[in-house]
Amino acid sequence: MIWYYLSFADPDRPPGRRWLGAVVVEGDDMKAAIKRSWGLGINPGGEVVGLEVEHLPPVEYRNRLLTKADLHAAGKQWVMII
Repeated sequence: MIWYYLSFADPDRPPGRRWLGAVVVEGDDMKAAIKRSWGLGINPGGEVVGLEVEHLPPVEYRNRLLTKADLHAAGKQWVMII
């Protein structure tokens, strides 16, 4: 299994409100990771882009919907996991 960082956005929302959140979940591929986010109830909808996470993400970032505040609070630690 591979960890994926998935970022969700809705292009139909007003500028500054398009980003819906991000998740870090496991999957055999990105499609499976997206399905897992739905199964966990943490997929906010919209369009998704993603990338493989190169290092094991810290537990506090796994399998939950992350907000901008979460990413800002993570600071340099977040940069290290993606």
